[in-house]
This record gives sequence, C-alpha cells and structure tokens, in this order.
Amino acid sequence: MKKIVYFIFSAIIISSCASNSKDDPLAPSTTTDGRDRFVAAWDVTENSSLLLEPATHKVTISKSSALSTEIIIDNFSDLQKQVRATVNGNTFIIPLQNLGKATEIIGQTQGSGTLTSVNKISLTYTNTISGTDNISATYIK
Repeated sequence: MKKIVYFIFSAIIISSCASNSKDDPLAPSTTTDGRDRFVAAWDVTENSSLLLEPATHKVTISKSSALSTEIIIDNFSDLQKQVRATVNGNTFIIPLQNLGKATEIIGQTQGSGTLTSVNKISLTYTNTISGTDNISATYIK
C-alpha cells in the first residue's frame, strides 16, 4: 500500500513541475499555419514620437487570402486603414506600403513586430503622413 501511495505522490509532483508550453511563443505550434498565433482582436498602446501621451485603440489581425505567409492588420495605428505583413516564425515584417488605397492614400508605413508571448506583440514602425512619426506599440490580447 505504501508503494502505491508513494507512486501516486511522485506522479503528482513530477506532473506539477512540467513546463507549460502554451505560454511560450517559441514552443512548437500545434497548427501548421504560423499566422494562427497572430490572428485575434488586440488592444493597442502606442508611443509616438509626435505625441506627448500614449494612444490606445484596437486592431484586428486576420489571415490574408492572397498569400500563405501574410497577415492583415485592420485599423492599423488607429487610422481606419489596413496594412499587410509577412510572418516568419514569431516575427512579422511590415514592408513599405501606402496607407489607404488608390485615391484615399494618406501616407506610408513600414516596420516590424515580434510575438513575445501568446498574448503580447511588440512593434516598431514609422508612419509618414504629414511628417515622420516613429512609433513603438504593444498589442495585448
């Protein structure tokens, strides 16, 4: 009887010490599409080189239907515009692109982001609209 109790106690101790990989963005993904870890609604805090106070808003990240490595960030920089980014592992690159389409272009942006945990993305980017604005942002699920 003592052996059974010892075995059960040992099993509980060992299982409680196991790492929890669901909180680790570097843990192997259970999906084959690397974009899935970015797809969500996110609360954003931006620190702008042009503004004195941090700005907050929401964005939605979805998968692009055009390219298998691309995501779409909707309401980017609270401008009611979409930008596209290319995912590579836990990072993405926002290539230089127009903000807006055709006759509604308001400026340009480019930058990058890193998934630092399952619930957090850190970004840096530059918006050029009526001047150059260097921005650091944090996205939280």
